[in-house]
Amino acid sequence: MTATVPLLEETGYQTTKYKSWPSRHLFKVVGLLFLLTLVSLFAAKDFVGSFLWGYAGTSYKKVQYLGLSMFTVPGTAADGCFHFDRTIHDKCYLGKHELVADLERRRDIMMEAIEKAYASSAWDRSNSTLKVFMAPEFFWRGPQGAYRLGPELTKSATAVFGKLQKHLSDKRFSDCIFVLGTVVAVDVHNSKTDQLHMRKGESPDKFELSYYNFAPIQIGGEDTVFVQFKHHVSTIDFIRSQGHESNFTSIPAPIRSNCYENRASRGCAYETLPSEKVENMFGFSRAQVVHDDVFNVKGLRIGIEICLDHLLGTLANSLGPSRTVDLHLIVSAGMRLAGGPICTGRGGPAFLADGFSRTSMTMNMYGQGHVGGKLPDGHMHYNIGVVYAADSLLALGQWLGDTIESLTGTQIGVAPVGYGILPDGIPFAQVQVFDNISMSMLKGLYDTANYKVARHLYSLIVADVEKPRKQGLAFGDLPNLTSFFPTVDVYGPIPLPEWSSSR
Repeated sequence: MTATVPLLEETGYQTTKYKSWPSRHLFKVVGLLFLLTLVSLFAAKDFVGSFLWGYAGTSYKKVQYLGLSMFTVPGTAADGCFHFDRTIHDKCYLGKHELVADLERRRDIMMEAIEKAYASSAWDRSNSTLKVFMAPEFFWRGPQGAYRLGPELTKSATAVFGKLQKHLSDKRFSDCIFVLGTVVAVDVHNSKTDQLHMRKGESPDKFELSYYNFAPIQIGGEDTVFVQFKHHVSTIDFIRSQGHESNFTSIPAPIRSNCYENRASRGCAYETLPSEKVENMFGFSRAQVVHDDVFNVKGLRIGIEICLDHLLGTLANSLGPSRTVDLHLIVSAGMRLAGGPICTGRGGPAFLADGFSRTSMTMNMYGQGHVGGKLPDGHMHYNIGVVYAADSLLALGQWLGDTIESLTGTQIGVAPVGYGILPDGIPFAQVQVFDNISMSMLKGLYDTANYKVARHLYSLIVADVEKPRKQGLAFGDLPNLTSFFPTVDVYGPIPLPEWSSSR
């Protein structure tokens, strides 16, 4: 007998009855399956976090951002990196040619920055505050522009990253997340053929290369590491050959001019590695590749993007129009927070660490961070509210304003962010990581010439304004400036918004 559509026998508040016996039992089976599904979901906490979007809850009430402010972009003649007949207008990758020495020095710099920040009074010691440390894109890339996958890299990286991972798994970092910059790597599939093309200076289309750019994300106090792969290659990610050079010691740039029209074409997109290969090739234990740009940590949904991915809205596309994250992290080298959609809800923090020695944050104060419009130059600008930022240029500009005011008694302009205009109740501090002596750790690996020139100009101005001060013509004391070195910029702690569905 064919099952009929269930029909109500009576109306009102009476119990519903059905004429069809098969339909009655079908509803029981469906109900049982639904119950089993719920039990399975709540048993799998990580799946609940990604599927049901955060009913597990979090004990954190605040978050503190610690951004490493330093240059990780290619160097110039000012950094003494040129050889042969290259002109002073060219750029080059910085790093040590001995692979293990390059990786070890970068690791030591990272650990020095973290330890200096931890030892400072600015570090929030409360276990109800999540500390997020971020380093810029391209922190790990070497003098060829990318580390070449193979046995030598595996041997060196396993030792270097293994020590770093063990260090950050210390229980004193239990309330921390460390975004360790990005690692740039390349896989040469046909070594002999590719070397020949490189020597001839031919187009990257001739090569059989796979490019990778990923951010290791260490969960403090444990050995869990998430890995976020960058999706899109930017025109500034690699130094582009001028054609007349035969510098085959560097990895050829993959980018092509038509990438903005065809993002899926070869040379326009980075590739990804599965979790087990990340573990085997780089030595990260318990590595988990991030999917859809979102990972869940301690009851919080965290979105992450790398540079151009933010401009192209990869996180926003993954989330869709109705979902948000509790924190939005961006690691970059040449990106603005307002350059792409911010995917937190109203009051939700977003942090950026940029390789042009700049850190910034916003709290998406209007809750409209996903809404944007075009500027006159054609670039998008999103309605993310006030952006708080700090870098050496801002500091120098503020110092000049304060110095002029001390000599004239009249204020010029307003203070840049980080020096007096953060919202009430949100502190800002800069922890100086290096000084004139310890800056030698960075020499040859990162651009340090900008700091040196800025310090020199600062000293000239100080000497020039010293005369009126000695003559008693100053209206106040001349301010000192000590931020011409890499710093860890500390924002907050910042309250997590009450709307967060994970609280």
